[in-house]
Amino acid sequence: MADTQEISENLEQLFSSGNFLTRLNFRFFSYLSGLGSMPKSTRVLDCGCATGFLLQYITSLGFTQADGIDSSAPMAKAAEARTSGTVFVNDIAKIPDYIPANSYDVVIASGVIHHLTTQEEWKKFFSGCRHALKTGGTFISRP
Repeated sequence: MADTQEISENLEQLFSSGNFLTRLNFRFFSYLSGLGSMPKSTRVLDCGCATGFLLQYITSLGFTQADGIDSSAPMAKAAEARTSGTVFVNDIAKIPDYIPANSYDVVIASGVIHHLTTQEEWKKFFSGCRHALKTGGTFISRP
């Protein structure tokens, strides 16, 4: 696997260009997930936010409470620069250790689930998402 610096640079190159396909990708995501039609006061948690381009897009839609999690400190720092929310530097399989219960209306897992390598990590992650979600909240997964 490439190192974090290389991954960060690749993400910067891919998403910072603002090209048509990138914009279309985010637009389809917000439409198909239903996120685009939710109230702007919706609290959103992006698990595995990387350098924060999805957080930036969510904020551009008018959402005022968009937070992220990434295990890489350099990626989390880049994400913090793209959102006014909090970016946690932590393991997505340990959400209950640092996120209070019933905190978010929406939890997003975008391009992150493939990093969970054991059945135990899967259980902890999905249990943690459930822990973070408010009753009636929405879980959105995207490859």
